[in-house]
Amino acid sequence: MITENIIFRKFLNKILLVINNALQPTKKDFPPLETYLENLEYQQKIEPDNGLITTGIGVTRLLLGIPSASEPFELIRSRSGSRLCRILLVATRLRFSHYTLALEEFQSLLANYTETDLPAFHALAQAMCFVTNRAGWCTFSGSGKLHFVFRRPVLLQDIHLVIDGTLYPADSFETLFDAQKLILQLPKNWACFKSIEVKIQKETILGGSFKIKHFLKTEGFVTSDPDGLSGWARYASNPERGVKLIVSPHDHTQKPVILFTSTLKFFAPENISGETLRHTFFIKQEKLEHKGTYFRICSEHGPPLYGSPLSLNPFADIARAYAENVARRFPAECMTPQTFHSRAFYKRTDKIRKLVPVLIVIPVYDGFEATKTCIDLCMKHKPIHARIIIINDASPNIKIVKYLSTIQNKPDFFIVQNEENLGFPKSVNKGMRHRAAHEDVVLLNSDTLVCRNWLGQLQKAAYAQTDIGTATPLSNNATIFSYPSVTEVNPVPDASACQGISAVMGKIWQGQTVDVPTAHGFCMYIKSACLDQTGLLRDDLFAQGYGEENDFCRRATALGWRHVACLGTFVGHAESQSFSPVKSDLIARNLTILNGHHPGYDQLIIRWQNHDPLASYRKQLDLARLRRNTPNLKSVILIMHDREGGILQHVWHRVSLYEQAGIFAFILYPDTHRSGRLLWRLKSLRDKDYPNLTIPRNMFGFKTLYKDLNCIKFEIHSYIGSGIENIYRLIRSGLPYDVYIHDYSWFCPRITLIASHNRYCGEPDLQACLTCVRTLGSKTGDPAPLQKLRNWSGTLLDNAQHVICPSRDTASRVTRQFPAIRPDIRPWETVLNTEKLLFPQKQHHEKRIIGILGAISIEKGYDILLEVANFIKTHHLPLHLVLIGYSCDDTPLLETGVVTITGRYKAFQIQALTDKYAIDWFFLPSLWPETWSYVLTQIWTSNRAAIVYDIGAPAERIKQAGGGLVIPLHTPLPSLIAVLMAPYDYAGAFTTHGDALATLSAPVLL
Repeated sequence: MITENIIFRKFLNKILLVINNALQPTKKDFPPLETYLENLEYQQKIEPDNGLITTGIGVTRLLLGIPSASEPFELIRSRSGSRLCRILLVATRLRFSHYTLALEEFQSLLANYTETDLPAFHALAQAMCFVTNRAGWCTFSGSGKLHFVFRRPVLLQDIHLVIDGTLYPADSFETLFDAQKLILQLPKNWACFKSIEVKIQKETILGGSFKIKHFLKTEGFVTSDPDGLSGWARYASNPERGVKLIVSPHDHTQKPVILFTSTLKFFAPENISGETLRHTFFIKQEKLEHKGTYFRICSEHGPPLYGSPLSLNPFADIARAYAENVARRFPAECMTPQTFHSRAFYKRTDKIRKLVPVLIVIPVYDGFEATKTCIDLCMKHKPIHARIIIINDASPNIKIVKYLSTIQNKPDFFIVQNEENLGFPKSVNKGMRHRAAHEDVVLLNSDTLVCRNWLGQLQKAAYAQTDIGTATPLSNNATIFSYPSVTEVNPVPDASACQGISAVMGKIWQGQTVDVPTAHGFCMYIKSACLDQTGLLRDDLFAQGYGEENDFCRRATALGWRHVACLGTFVGHAESQSFSPVKSDLIARNLTILNGHHPGYDQLIIRWQNHDPLASYRKQLDLARLRRNTPNLKSVILIMHDREGGILQHVWHRVSLYEQAGIFAFILYPDTHRSGRLLWRLKSLRDKDYPNLTIPRNMFGFKTLYKDLNCIKFEIHSYIGSGIENIYRLIRSGLPYDVYIHDYSWFCPRITLIASHNRYCGEPDLQACLTCVRTLGSKTGDPAPLQKLRNWSGTLLDNAQHVICPSRDTASRVTRQFPAIRPDIRPWETVLNTEKLLFPQKQHHEKRIIGILGAISIEKGYDILLEVANFIKTHHLPLHLVLIGYSCDDTPLLETGVVTITGRYKAFQIQALTDKYAIDWFFLPSLWPETWSYVLTQIWTSNRAAIVYDIGAPAERIKQAGGGLVIPLHTPLPSLIAVLMAPYDYAGAFTTHGDALATLSAPVLL
């Protein structure tokens, strides 16, 4: 019986282990097979297309001896060419004595797949030879070798090969032969053969019939996009093996590019699930573009992949034809100096002749202050080789008209008046038609703020390489060119702030540029040669504006021009002074037009944003500005998680304390880039100024940043989200640090010490903790096993300069797990006069309003709160609950009719809400040993007393400072109701753990 074979059974068990780890990564223990089968069959009803579940059902049935084990494998075989599935199907046929079907399946397996050294396959083949009385089996390697394994002696001279109908003795080939194995090497031209048949005198074997074409077959697909070539490939006869691909340029003088896809492990979940395996590949465009435009992609033996041959840019010809057609329709004609007013031209001195002349085109319409500031700055910072043309687009603003009349006689300055409003594209085109031959152009919005040397820096970027057509500066509001933040709205800077940023940029810029998919029309430098070839903006499509410069840039790209970001200057931008009320509608319409003329434009921008080539520069600029603004910079880094909770309040409070001491404090938290890259990101009180401080999640990035920020220490407040292993590695840097304890995630993956039935676990031994985590799962999201977590945590705490706990209760729980640690006890805050907070006495029938504050989860006492509400409703008690905040499930609470829920709140609203609902006292139903509880502090500062369970820091704080009542944990519901009704009756009654409550009578029901 094949399932009794030790090797094959290990094979089946390993498959189940992989499946279990993939489906339930947190549960390592394996249940009995019968139970496991029930679970899988239930899961299949939920996920009928999950191949791992299907395979798992088949393997489990096979191990249990259930004849229907073949059904899952037959299903997978019908939809994919999984080798593993076919091995399992043969084993199933064999297990249930379906020998004819087993022989048919096994012969097909040998004829269609290459040799494998999998021990389970050899065990299966031996079993098949035994039941069919065959002398052995033969497989083909796919590289010109035949592999024979014999159960009984076979002489070499008895073996013959029939190759394409011609008989050859085996000893005419190169062989490697021993008692049971034979490897026969075919001639070098074996790939030219059509078929091979093995003949053995007086014996028969399994396999030995091969169609060579099938073993040369490579399946796959290739496509192209602006980033390069991508696709997938696999060998039909060896689907797990990586594929050797040859990328051949159409130009035969160029050498082909060879690449190898990765090999998939046989026990990878993708293979076990029976998926059609696809080995993906990607080749960057930069690696190919110097070799040509058209390429043929194939494997070493097979025909081209589907999609091949192909062009690196299949739409290049169409795009170029469109660009050339538009250039003819909208030619960038030049004018001579005699055509218009002589003041519009500067005098051509010898010094100017050495510089590239530039025409600055500024269309104006509305927004007087912004327009005046823009033009004044432009004139102030205009170099001698530049001139300015203002296009007054029939402005309705009298102030603008009067202002233009006062400056119209300035040197190198000219104003063109539109008789009617033409919109941005037509006005700009009108201005560009006034340029001289070989004169570059800058399109400048009337709401921009230019700086000293802005034009020189733009020109330097544009002429960094000959094929650069446009250059765009960074700005506070310019989509992909935005700085400091590229995703959030930046404040509009004044001229001084722009000059400050620009000065820093000028110092750190070494002349490098970054390629971009498009320029931005708010400030767009265009080379004369690029404009001559590309033509003007399409003023027939884009109306008042938005998208016209993108169309221009894509046309220029089709003609061979590049676009770059200038990293040497900053130009402020208020944006949309002219037509902001209709901006969104106009953008939506024009983007549709843009994508229609340039298919894939949106995806091009998204790919560029995902790659984010400007990210490293924005970070460099942040650091340079930080050093300039803080010459004697000293800083600290506070590491925390990316979730909500009281830790946020504590960490930000510490940040403010450091800032008051003159130390720059950064909060480091886990983040994910839009491309999927895992990062650490820094926040500070001046986050809007420096939002680009990110590093990879590793010790090397952290250590570099630590040095860049001149850190004096760092604090660890939580590892959650970052990974305990990543935080553990930081201590190798040798940098000083403290650890602040906010929860029990250092030794409890459940975080709060809440176990089954939503009760405090009592902190049992390791084995009980392991069982708890396996059963209930981890809440940290960290993959570290429990023992590893505790080992790493112990080392982290042991090497810290200080381990700070906010309460003695917290410290005692930490030292129980880590006896070598000697924590410092430092309360997070101090609240005065809490002993004066008492429970106001009520008449027997008078209504009590009891407050509950915060986000009430299960561990925060949701179930207790619901029980209390239902009890109040059922017994018509004079109690009403007001939840300032929300719960994990508001609906059941509201349905009782005795609960009011305010929803989310800000801290400053608590006092007002407490007074609004006339809350008498508060109840904290939290069941876990909280380390501090800012909620209790907020209750006290609202001048109310609180009822808390005798667990954790809230109980400790009330015992020390007053301000409430401590009752036993898990107090019976009737007794709890009695306390909620009249807590003043029990003040001082409980000296140790509230034991007196055990004899408390139930309340009188009204």
